[in-house]
Amino acid sequence: MMDKNIPVTIGKRGILMFASTFSVALFWFFANTINVYEYKVVGAFFEILWLPMMAMLAVLPLLCVVFWRSEQWHFRTLYPVCLMLHLLLILYLVFGN
Repeated sequence: MMDKNIPVTIGKRGILMFASTFSVALFWFFANTINVYEYKVVGAFFEILWLPMMAMLAVLPLLCVVFWRSEQWHFRTLYPVCLMLHLLLILYLVFGN
């Protein structure tokens, strides 16, 4: 039987990973829902950040798996949440439009 008193381990790396995942998700959500070229500043901001955000969309799930493996696959970390958020984001980007 599993011990119910295992504490949730949220370290700095997990918080950084979740913040990165959340920022990528917000970027792509807003990029798909608003007209980024309506205002010049927003369009320039989007043009500067789209390539790094695309790279982070591919790299962050791999880092989540690597870091989650280093935590011995415990579900009481933020890494499964990050992976689920990435999965939902990719499904939204593929099927949302």
